[in-house]
Amino acid sequence: MPEDQDLIYEPEDRPPTGLVLGSSAQLVALGITGLIAFPAIVIRAAGESEAYLTWTVFLTVAIAGAVMVFQASKIRRLGAGYILSIRPAAPYVGFL
Repeated sequence: MPEDQDLIYEPEDRPPTGLVLGSSAQLVALGITGLIAFPAIVIRAAGESEAYLTWTVFLTVAIAGAVMVFQASKIRRLGAGYILSIRPAAPYVGFL
């Protein structure tokens, strides 16, 4: 590795717990807004009830969380072992 790179942690290193928790909180705060906003916009535009909106947001967050845990684990050849942030993208809102 060249000496001019200012890397703090290598991929195999374990950073301090406080740094990991802070980074995780940032990832959750950024990811949860997209997971809640897109279904809320679509359900409101469709004129559905508040109960339907609550159920849709719950399922969106639950499924995204389950897929993120699956992706972060390494089970044989499945899962990368790294965190993959999952959120809906604007081009696909029309298909919801």
